[in-house]
Amino acid sequence: MGRPSPMIRDDRRPAPDGSAAPTAREGQVDQAADEAADRQLNELVQELRLVLPGTTVLFGFLLSLPFSAGADTLTAPDRVAYFVAFLGAGMAVVLLVAEAGYHRLRGKPYDKQVMIRTATHEAVAALVSLGISLLACVVLVTDLVYGPVAAFGVAIPLGVGALWLWFGLPLWRRFHGDPTPPAPTT
Repeated sequence: MGRPSPMIRDDRRPAPDGSAAPTAREGQVDQAADEAADRQLNELVQELRLVLPGTTVLFGFLLSLPFSAGADTLTAPDRVAYFVAFLGAGMAVVLLVAEAGYHRLRGKPYDKQVMIRTATHEAVAALVSLGISLLACVVLVTDLVYGPVAAFGVAIPLGVGALWLWFGLPLWRRFHGDPTPPAPTT
């Protein structure tokens, strides 16, 4: 027999602080919880990697608009739509990058579950900001090309669709469960 795993401690040895050592079963539960947290953290990081580049590109395009030739011809409502889009994209970038700063500055040891909860809240807030920014961009571009009536005629269904796909459907499935696939026929 080799040395016991650092996560699973032998019942016969006291813990470093002199308290009773956890049983092997408790150690296995702790290890399983830690592995689940690692999986959750990895999934969250992958999701952030997916959203961040597009958000950054949107922010870059919006950042360049005031310096373009036609920017001075924007009407007051178009300027408001632009500024809402710009602020939304900027806030989304800040929120998406916040997890990296939190992780680096917090240092170890840290509670992974707390970090996952914090980063999840930041990611959801970033999606809200990004959604606002996208809708404002759609309103701005559609208004410039087709007018204000078409702008809202396009933005409203897009906003409802984004709300449903980004928030409604996931929350619906969280509370009602995923649909059961049909049984295979043979």
